Amino acid sequence: MLIYGPWAAFVNLDHGPEMALRAGLGQGAYAFVSTWLITGTARAALARLGYHSLALVLSFLITFCLMLSIPLLLHALLGTADVWEAILPGLLWGSGYIFFVLWIDLRSYKTRGETKAE
Repeated sequence: MLIYGPWAAFVNLDHGPEMALRAGLGQGAYAFVSTWLITGTARAALARLGYHSLALVLSFLITFCLMLSIPLLLHALLGTADVWEAILPGLLWGSGYIFFVLWIDLRSYKTRGETKAE
Protein backbone atom coordinates (compact mmCIF):
# COMPACT_ATOMS: atom_id res chain seq x y z
CA MET A 1 0.00 0.00 0.00
CA LEU A 2 2.77 2.41 0.94
CA ILE A 3 4.75 1.74 -2.22
CA TYR A 4 2.24 1.23 -5.04
CA GLY A 5 -0.30 3.82 -3.88
CA PRO A 6 2.19 6.70 -3.95
CA TRP A 7 3.60 5.42 -7.24
CA ALA A 8 0.16 5.45 -8.87
CA ALA A 9 -0.45 8.95 -7.49
CA PHE A 10 2.90 10.16 -8.81
CA VAL A 11 2.41 8.88 -12.36
CA ASN A 12 -1.06 10.46 -12.47
CA LEU A 13 -0.08 13.80 -10.94
CA ASP A 14 0.11 15.41 -14.40
CA HIS A 15 -3.65 14.95 -14.60
CA GLY A 16 -4.31 16.95 -11.44
CA PRO A 17 -4.27 16.34 -7.69
CA GLU A 18 -7.75 14.78 -7.63
CA MET A 19 -6.76 12.19 -10.26
CA ALA A 20 -3.51 11.50 -8.41
CA LEU A 21 -5.37 11.01 -5.13
CA ARG A 22 -7.97 8.67 -6.68
CA ALA A 23 -5.32 6.61 -8.46
CA GLY A 24 -3.08 6.47 -5.38
CA LEU A 25 -5.82 5.45 -2.98
CA GLY A 26 -7.27 2.93 -5.43
CA GLN A 27 -3.95 1.29 -6.24
CA GLY A 28 -2.78 1.40 -2.62
CA ALA A 29 -5.95 -0.21 -1.29
CA TYR A 30 -5.87 -2.84 -4.03
CA ALA A 31 -2.20 -3.66 -3.34
CA PHE A 32 -2.89 -4.08 0.36
CA VAL A 33 -5.92 -6.36 0.05
CA SER A 34 -4.76 -8.27 -3.01
CA THR A 35 -1.54 -9.47 -1.41
CA TRP A 36 -3.53 -11.79 0.85
CA LEU A 37 -6.36 -12.62 -1.52
CA ILE A 38 -4.23 -13.36 -4.58
CA THR A 39 -1.70 -15.36 -2.58
CA GLY A 40 -4.49 -17.41 -1.02
CA THR A 41 -6.05 -18.01 -4.42
CA ALA A 42 -2.73 -19.09 -5.92
CA ARG A 43 -1.98 -21.49 -3.08
CA ALA A 44 -5.51 -22.93 -3.17
CA ALA A 45 -5.28 -23.44 -6.94
CA LEU A 46 -1.96 -25.27 -6.56
CA ALA A 47 -3.42 -27.52 -3.87
CA ARG A 48 -6.55 -28.17 -5.95
CA LEU A 49 -4.64 -28.93 -9.16
CA GLY A 50 -2.04 -31.07 -7.42
CA TYR A 51 1.54 -30.42 -6.54
CA HIS A 52 3.37 -30.80 -9.85
CA SER A 53 5.02 -28.47 -12.36
CA LEU A 54 2.01 -28.09 -14.65
CA ALA A 55 -0.17 -27.19 -11.64
CA LEU A 56 2.37 -24.52 -10.68
CA VAL A 57 2.18 -22.98 -14.16
CA LEU A 58 -1.64 -23.15 -14.29
CA SER A 59 -1.96 -21.71 -10.78
CA PHE A 60 0.36 -18.88 -11.73
CA LEU A 61 -1.57 -18.13 -14.93
CA ILE A 62 -4.91 -18.09 -13.12
CA THR A 63 -3.48 -15.78 -10.50
CA PHE A 64 -1.81 -13.54 -13.08
CA CYS A 65 -5.13 -13.08 -14.88
CA LEU A 66 -6.69 -11.99 -11.58
CA MET A 67 -3.76 -9.70 -10.80
CA LEU A 68 -4.26 -8.05 -14.18
CA SER A 69 -8.05 -7.90 -14.46
CA ILE A 70 -8.87 -6.62 -10.97
CA PRO A 71 -6.72 -3.47 -11.06
CA LEU A 72 -7.76 -2.79 -14.66
CA LEU A 73 -11.38 -2.87 -13.54
CA LEU A 74 -10.63 -0.80 -10.44
CA HIS A 75 -8.83 1.91 -12.42
CA ALA A 76 -11.56 1.91 -15.08
CA LEU A 77 -14.09 2.63 -12.34
CA LEU A 78 -11.84 5.33 -10.87
CA GLY A 79 -11.20 6.87 -14.29
CA THR A 80 -7.42 6.70 -13.86
CA ALA A 81 -5.62 8.30 -16.78
CA ASP A 82 -2.30 6.43 -16.78
CA VAL A 83 -3.46 2.93 -15.83
CA TRP A 84 -0.57 0.86 -17.19
CA GLU A 85 2.02 3.09 -15.57
CA ALA A 86 0.11 2.84 -12.30
CA ILE A 87 -0.21 -0.96 -12.23
CA LEU A 88 2.96 -2.17 -13.94
CA PRO A 89 5.33 -2.16 -10.92
CA GLY A 90 2.83 -4.03 -8.75
CA LEU A 91 2.02 -6.47 -11.54
CA LEU A 92 5.69 -7.28 -12.11
CA TRP A 93 6.67 -7.62 -8.43
CA GLY A 94 3.40 -9.40 -7.62
CA SER A 95 4.00 -11.92 -10.39
CA GLY A 96 7.47 -12.66 -9.08
CA TYR A 97 6.17 -12.96 -5.54
CA ILE A 98 3.34 -15.32 -6.50
CA PHE A 99 5.64 -17.54 -8.57
CA PHE A 100 8.11 -17.68 -5.66
CA VAL A 101 5.37 -18.61 -3.14
CA LEU A 102 4.04 -21.34 -5.45
CA TRP A 103 7.53 -22.69 -6.07
CA ILE A 104 8.20 -22.83 -2.31
CA ASP A 105 4.87 -24.61 -1.73
CA LEU A 106 5.64 -27.12 -4.49
CA ARG A 107 9.14 -27.83 -3.14
CA SER A 108 7.84 -28.06 0.40
CA TYR A 109 5.17 -30.56 -0.63
CA LYS A 110 7.69 -32.68 -2.54
CA THR A 111 10.07 -32.63 0.42
CA ARG A 112 7.29 -33.71 2.80
CA GLY A 113 6.31 -36.46 0.37
CA GLU A 114 9.87 -37.79 0.17
CA THR A 115 10.16 -37.73 3.95
CA LYS A 116 6.90 -39.67 4.34
CA ALA A 117 8.03 -42.29 1.82
CA GLU A 118 11.20 -42.99 3.77
